[in-house]
Order: sequence, then C-alpha cells, then structure tokens
Amino acid sequence: MFAHGAAKLGQAAGALAGRPDTGVLATDDVDSLLALEPDCVVDIPDWPEIDLPERILPAGINVVTTARLVTGEHYPDDAGARLQAAALVGASPWWGRA
Repeated sequence: MFAHGAAKLGQAAGALAGRPDTGVLATDDVDSLLALEPDCVVDIPDWPEIDLPERILPAGINVVTTARLVTGEHYPDDAGARLQAAALVGASPWWGRA
C-alpha cells in the first residue's frame, strides 16, 4: 500500500482503514510497489500528484484515482501530455487507443 503521508509509513493497511490486519504495510517506495506487478493502483491523494501516475503507467499498470484529474489537460507543466505519453508506453487504457 502506497502512503501519501509520512505518519502512515510502516503502519498496517488494515489498521489505517479501521479493518482487521491484512499483513500489508504502508510504504512510500514506488519501486517496491511496481515490483509487485499489480494490475491496478488506486491513487487517492488530497491533491493530484502527476509524478506518481506518470511513474506507474509506463509499467503497464492501470491507475484509478479520486483526484479531479480526468485527462490532466488543465493542469500545469503539460500534465495531460505527460500522462498520455506514460499511458501509451505502458499500453494502459488511461486514454483510449486504437
């Protein structure tokens, strides 16, 4: 489980969610998450952090987010183009493809 806040690092995911222990600990190490080769990552930030899905998408991992992101076209620093390029590298269905 990826943690957006330092206070959550090392804590059990179940405890953070008010549920029984799952044996899964919160981390901020993106490389360790990518090594698990999940089909999908759920990203629930307080504010969209484009760098995180931009790292995940090229690995072919789908990203589901609650962020008001849609396509990223209205965010600074060419966020939309960056996300689309990352999704295309990983063949992610973030954007439709032929």
